[in-house]
Amino acid sequence: MSATNKAGYEYYEKSNNCEIYAEIFDGEQIYAKKNFIEYYAKNERDEPYYAKIRNSEYYAIDKYRDEVLIKIGDTEYYAKKDNYAEFYPKQRSGKEILAKKDGIQYYVKDSFNNEVYPKNQYGNEYKISRTHFAKLYNGEIFYPKNSKGDPIYDQIKNKEVYHLDSNQEPIFGKNICGDEVYAKDESLTEYYPLVNGKPFYARKKSSYFKYAKNEKGEIIYPTINNNQIYISEVSVSSFHALENDNFQGFVNYAQNNQKEIYPAITTNNGQQIDRIVNNSYAKNLSTGEYYYPLDSNNNEYVTNDESSPNEFKYAVTSYNVQIYAKDSNGNEYYAKKNGKEYFAKDLTTNNEFYPKDNSGNEFYFSLFNNDSVFAKVGNFFQMYAKKDGFEFYPTLRNGKKLYAKHNFDQYYCKDFITRKELYAQDESNNFYFAKNKFDEEIYAIEANGDEYYFNEKRLAKTTFGDLKYAKKVNGEILKTSIQIPPIPKISYKIDLNGNETYEEDIVGKQICKLDTNKYPIYAKLHSGEEIYPLNEDKKPYFLRWRDFDIYAKDQYGTEIYFDGDDSSVFAKYNNFPFYAKRFVKQAYYPKNSNCDEFINGDYTLNGLATYPRDKMGKSIYPQDASQNEYYIYDISNRVFLFGTNYFVNKNFSTTHEPFYAKDFNKNEIYPPNYQIIQSSMNEGLYAIDKNKYVIYPKNELNEEIYIWSEKGSYELISSYKVNKYATDKYPRFQPGNEEEYFIEMPLNNKYLEISGQSVYPVDEYANEYIPNGMNIIFELGYPITIDNFIIIPNENNKPKYFSNETIEGVTGNGKSKFFEMITKVFCTYSQSIRNVNLQSGKGISAQPEIASSLFRKRIIVIEELSGKIDENLIKELTGDSQTSFRNLYEQNLGGRPTAKLIASTNSTPICTATEAFRARIITFPFNSTFVDFRDSLKTSEQVEHDRYKLERGDFIVDESFLGFFCLIYIHLFKNISFEDGYLHLRPEPLNMREFKEYYLSMTSLYKQFKQYADVQSLTGELTTVGDLLSAIRQFLVETKRVGTVKDEEIVIKFDEEYGHLKKMKTHESIFEMSALDISDEENDEDEEEIPKKKKKASSIVYYENIFIRNLKKK
Repeated sequence: MSATNKAGYEYYEKSNNCEIYAEIFDGEQIYAKKNFIEYYAKNERDEPYYAKIRNSEYYAIDKYRDEVLIKIGDTEYYAKKDNYAEFYPKQRSGKEILAKKDGIQYYVKDSFNNEVYPKNQYGNEYKISRTHFAKLYNGEIFYPKNSKGDPIYDQIKNKEVYHLDSNQEPIFGKNICGDEVYAKDESLTEYYPLVNGKPFYARKKSSYFKYAKNEKGEIIYPTINNNQIYISEVSVSSFHALENDNFQGFVNYAQNNQKEIYPAITTNNGQQIDRIVNNSYAKNLSTGEYYYPLDSNNNEYVTNDESSPNEFKYAVTSYNVQIYAKDSNGNEYYAKKNGKEYFAKDLTTNNEFYPKDNSGNEFYFSLFNNDSVFAKVGNFFQMYAKKDGFEFYPTLRNGKKLYAKHNFDQYYCKDFITRKELYAQDESNNFYFAKNKFDEEIYAIEANGDEYYFNEKRLAKTTFGDLKYAKKVNGEILKTSIQIPPIPKISYKIDLNGNETYEEDIVGKQICKLDTNKYPIYAKLHSGEEIYPLNEDKKPYFLRWRDFDIYAKDQYGTEIYFDGDDSSVFAKYNNFPFYAKRFVKQAYYPKNSNCDEFINGDYTLNGLATYPRDKMGKSIYPQDASQNEYYIYDISNRVFLFGTNYFVNKNFSTTHEPFYAKDFNKNEIYPPNYQIIQSSMNEGLYAIDKNKYVIYPKNELNEEIYIWSEKGSYELISSYKVNKYATDKYPRFQPGNEEEYFIEMPLNNKYLEISGQSVYPVDEYANEYIPNGMNIIFELGYPITIDNFIIIPNENNKPKYFSNETIEGVTGNGKSKFFEMITKVFCTYSQSIRNVNLQSGKGISAQPEIASSLFRKRIIVIEELSGKIDENLIKELTGDSQTSFRNLYEQNLGGRPTAKLIASTNSTPICTATEAFRARIITFPFNSTFVDFRDSLKTSEQVEHDRYKLERGDFIVDESFLGFFCLIYIHLFKNISFEDGYLHLRPEPLNMREFKEYYLSMTSLYKQFKQYADVQSLTGELTTVGDLLSAIRQFLVETKRVGTVKDEEIVIKFDEEYGHLKKMKTHESIFEMSALDISDEENDEDEEEIPKKKKKASSIVYYENIFIRNLKKK
């Protein structure tokens, strides 16, 4: 209990030397106060202790209204609830305060010995420090939480980061529901932690894995080797994690190798079944086509349409054609709507098609009761299914076979071999007739077009029930024993030419006549061809009966169009146009005034996709709004239809050669599935652009590919103009009959480049090689074998070493800018001098540029070093000894050179390249490039690509300095040793040494000439001295060295190498004819004596078995 002393301070009474808290009611102890500030009582050890309310301790409050910790020695102690769980004191703001032990803060612990985070005034938990996490009783760390109960991850550059547990596995934070939560990146997208390339997954409170999601709540799939995967556990299907989350956030399937993949469930017997999500099919991304999932028996199956649970929908290709699912045996099957089967179709044209079994045979619905069993093609064509290439009739349950319809007329199946139409049988197994749109029975026809009877006692009937005979194609009647009474003929007036004529009504419209059944009859020409009547505007029109327009017919029974260029030429049924038919019942297109065929909007004739043809017999492709031609899908053969050119060959037989459609720029284009044309020679054909260059087809990975023939892909492509290779591949040639052996072949004498780097082709043994007439790839060096041996190519049984073209400099890559940057960065420590200062012929003349820079600068740059250089001068400049030069009108300046010379060149200068000279220089290719960037690249990206920022203005150093100093650093790092703290020039790397040898070997004027002229040793060839001098002259002119060097220098070297092959020969066949000889010949035309020619012996000097390939002879 407490009392009050004389000063007014409350104090505690003692019992057994221990201060005692006063109690007010129900066991609540209270603190005494000094100056209205609570303070703690002390026990018998003189240590403060907390007061209690019942069994729970509580904190005293200081003058700031903050709760105060008890401190004993160097340790502050937390109060406890119910004598077990510690809890934090709070500041007046509500922020919980950490206690200290030996000056170090520590967390409170709950009754289970788990540490607990304190909370700030906003209710968010916080840590002692960034790396000091609270721990559970088992020693595992966990994350603090915000006021909403979500974990608070540490952040590095706005990206939340995971911490690892003692097993080096990532630790997930948990939300208020107990579900683990993914950390988020800079874009607020959740991400999977990776440890040694392995992703780890958060779990729900229910212990099931869950997916990370982006800021829109869409699922993000984990990836391994750049392929997305589903989350799955041992014995738990990959479908389960999606299903457990009610598919929330599902947008698309996981993607693996350019293909969306289905999640799977595992059956009790361990089999995998693909599962569809949200009633949508997975897609092959490289082709754009959807594909079906597989059930436990490896049968493809179709999904419910989410808009109608009782319907199933087909998958669709990238070119908008539905596809049938297949069972495990490869048999396609129908999907169903409301329990009824229905057709897949081309969604562009709405043409339907049949499924096929694994033998390629089509089949009808399993249950049907009318002609809806037929697949519909075009507007008015029902198609028969085919078995082994033969059309066959569908059969009703009662055994009756059904006829399909063409333009509302029933038509017969045809025998695939004889092309004869076949009658169907009814439910009594008797043949019966097909009927046309007017309910008239029609006869089947033979292959030659003649109608025939299935029974001579069973004649077909007209619309009005009258019997009619079958006819031959020429109109001759095939009579039987049955006599048909004559039908009264309708007679028109006959003109003087024997042609029937129409009468006109009062407005001038020609009027037709009707037969006894009121069926309209066309008038006829004397040839028997029906003619169209004219309306009051003197335009032809159709006769009409039972809502059908009727085509007029020629004398052979072929329906004919009247003249016109638009849809008015088509007969219609209820305003739906349909095509006319020939006497053999095959529809055909009309022709316009230019004799080109045209359509009524439907590119289908007789159930087949068909292009109209122009007057020359060439197919006419349809065009879109941008005048790009496009292909029609042939539903019966399931391929895109190519147009054909109509040819009559020398044997007067016709051929149809296919050709590609073209875009609006007149470049040929492939069909959407990159189907290729097979010529009449059974050879694949490439599409070509308007300039006749090849356009490559593509595979399912969207990669350009070559078309293969019997001998590989090279034979065909080599016959075309090409300006590039197919994607990262050489074409191949098969040298023998063994298919596995192929030689990669170059095109246009150029190497294939992959990611900007030229690569060698390989031979049939997988060894790299240099093709004839091509040079080494310097960046790669000599080709190597499959066993990594270097290959030195041979020419005429001698090793051929390459140099000239391989060290030709690349212009425009920024070398001059590099030098400009050197002078700007090093300022007065550098100087640029002209290249003439190093050329031979200076003698003892004044050289002011060298004299003013050699002893005062650290760097001298010389651009475009060329011509014949003074080796002695360069040795003097690069030596470590005293030398002297003089300015104009001044005495010599002497001393030890302080400057390093850096020179650039795109061509090879001329010198003898002695050993002493070789030791003084380092030669390396300038592979780095300074370029204008459209986008700003980071310094690391510039280094990675060896492409550096180029600013062409006055601020070149400001804009390009990062790339410049990176380049300098890389040069130092590669070529300078820092091992002992000093800069030491490293010995040249082997590849640099080899490059220098190649380069210096070509500083010889003679070797440059040989390389330029391409001097070769070939048996049987000869080169005269005159040819040699001409070649030398060409070389000097082309390399702009006329006057700077003498021809004799090259001739002497040539003789040193090839003098042993030098020969002289006298030619008696060489003669001259004088002017006198010519005049004598003219005066004696009648004489038979041949004019005498004065022979003049002549000798030539030549080199035997030597050939100068690049000699340009005029």
